[in-house]
Amino acid sequence: MENNPSVVLVTEEKRRRRGIVWVACGAAAILAGSSTFALWKAESAIPAGGVTAGSLEIDAVSVPTYWDVSTDRKDSTAGVTNSTGVSLGSLKGHQINDTSTWRAVPGDQVAAIFNVPVTLTGDNLVALLSIPARAPQSAQVGGSPSVSVITYEYAAYLDDALVATGDSESDLKLYLAATGNGQGAGLSDEIIASDPSSESVHELTAESHTITVVITASVSDDLPESSMTAAIPFGGETFTLTQVRDTGAQFSTE
Repeated sequence: MENNPSVVLVTEEKRRRRGIVWVACGAAAILAGSSTFALWKAESAIPAGGVTAGSLEIDAVSVPTYWDVSTDRKDSTAGVTNSTGVSLGSLKGHQINDTSTWRAVPGDQVAAIFNVPVTLTGDNLVALLSIPARAPQSAQVGGSPSVSVITYEYAAYLDDALVATGDSESDLKLYLAATGNGQGAGLSDEIIASDPSSESVHELTAESHTITVVITASVSDDLPESSMTAAIPFGGETFTLTQVRDTGAQFSTE
């Protein structure tokens, strides 16, 4: 009889331990269950759309027409036009219909007229149309050192207005801005200076426009007799249209 209490005590202790294990397992189950609760989230798809890229293009330059623009000739009275019939400001002369039969002499001035089609599309698009200066043609006159006997001048016309000039020492540079039509709150990049030799920026009236470029060769009075059958070189120039972001009324130069 005296041993029974000890047996009872051992049995009760085991029950307590089982109870503790059960409670611990239950707590673990509750903790594990808490990880299944999701945080709230809502979604809304971005509407389809986008911005269309602009364009910068220079098309094939036309075959030039040639004009005698010698200023000391009385028959240089007609207004010079490009191949589409647009009058080129106050430039006077008469057209050379057949360059294979027309012959230049000392003192003559001959103009080659090119149509340069360009396309500018873009709200902030400003581009530079340029032609590198062509060095004068030199020849030796008598026993003297070589002198310039043919020099070149460049002129660019926007419609009938003279807008840029260059010569044998300076490139022709014409800055163009895409049309402001459809730009909304965007402001024009146009800058108009009184001198065509300065760097104005001219806004086009349409996305595509034709620029007229006139290259004039002046034959010196000192042209030697040895050059009587020489040709006056025209052509070979490269017209380049390049986007710029440092020129224009709305661009910062800092």
